[in-house]
Amino acid sequence: MSSGTYVDSRGIEMDHMSYSRALEIILAGALSNEITADDISFGDAGLEDEREWRNSALATLSGFIEGHRAEIDSRPYSNVARQWPDSVLEADRDADPTLVIDAIRICLDTAVQSFPAPSDVERRPDLFRGIELDYQAVDVVSDFVGLNREWLREMGGVENSRGMQR
Repeated sequence: MSSGTYVDSRGIEMDHMSYSRALEIILAGALSNEITADDISFGDAGLEDEREWRNSALATLSGFIEGHRAEIDSRPYSNVARQWPDSVLEADRDADPTLVIDAIRICLDTAVQSFPAPSDVERRPDLFRGIELDYQAVDVVSDFVGLNREWLREMGGVENSRGMQR
């Protein structure tokens, strides 16, 4: 990881954040957006499958961070947030949550859904202290995926709390 500053997608200069730290923030955001049993009982039948899909992605990402922290943080790093096409970051419903690259995409999408919109933060910054780190983590993880797609594809699956993944 580089030291110094990082300019996020909003143009704000911040201290560098390691890839592993950014992935941990995304993991926490995805966990906070969990589909509960209550959601399933009041929702449609597909929510149970969605919950399993997300939980598998959470387990894969957690195992990846735990097992590969040094490797993750040694990957190429950008000093400025890049704009990536949707095809790089998007987690479509056919994504395999047992593959590292897809697990990151699924968790990134799930975490972003749990974060407040920038316009909400601007109106009430007192309610959203620390949100800048969440936004920076989204940018850093997006750069991580964009800059390291081939390496992440080669990783395949990882050992995690649910057992060996592909």
